[in-house]
Amino acid sequence: MALNGISTQNTKQLKQEQKLEIAEAKRQGRTVTASGSSYSISGSEDNTQPFYRALNDVDLDGLPTKYVGNVAVANQLNEGLQQGRPWVVAVSYAAELYRYQYTGYHGDDPSWFDSRTATASNTDPTPINLGAVAENTSFQWLGYFRPTTTETYTFFTTSDDGSYVWVGNTAVSGYTTANPVVNNGGTHASQERSGTIALTAGVYYPIRIQTGNGGGPGSFAFNYSTPTITKTSNVSGLMFHDDDTLGI
Repeated sequence: MALNGISTQNTKQLKQEQKLEIAEAKRQGRTVTASGSSYSISGSEDNTQPFYRALNDVDLDGLPTKYVGNVAVANQLNEGLQQGRPWVVAVSYAAELYRYQYTGYHGDDPSWFDSRTATASNTDPTPINLGAVAENTSFQWLGYFRPTTTETYTFFTTSDDGSYVWVGNTAVSGYTTANPVVNNGGTHASQERSGTIALTAGVYYPIRIQTGNGGGPGSFAFNYSTPTITKTSNVSGLMFHDDDTLGI
């Protein structure tokens, strides 16, 4: 019998799923303990990792070979294992973030966008600078930021009214006003706020940007800098979106 009782599972599919679950748990630094023909996982999930995925969210479609029951089936992933987490379905990266426009003001509620229908959408060429923002209008950008250097990045928003930036897994889910990289929330005149995060070159980090104008003149601009890169609004070649989902 193999460690953790994997070999005792009834189908190759179950064996494959459990191997991936154990591999992800170990990658997160959690403890896997064998107990007879089963196993248990202890320790906290580290959702700050760039390739984090919850243990109950395994996707066999991201493997070069997968099983349904005991039958090997054709797989959509032809180029081999994906970096970091082999069971993640390949993303069709396309240039630039995808921008969505909405009628109404988000009111510093990041989930406000989830229940609204966009009035306009398109890729957003660099720089990400709206200039004037009409009253009672909000915007959300979705996609990926791929840094060119491994170092600490500082992201800036200058906005009237509230704006936020999430980078990493919190840009995908669980994004709140408590965990953005940049928190420039509230109703206010144009002001700049910033936040920092350590990033690794070449990794596609999910990014979510929100802004809006509740009343009066409005504006929005996005910049970034690092210890080796002077503050700039030029994100050409750094921003991408999933061409299948038009976002993240």
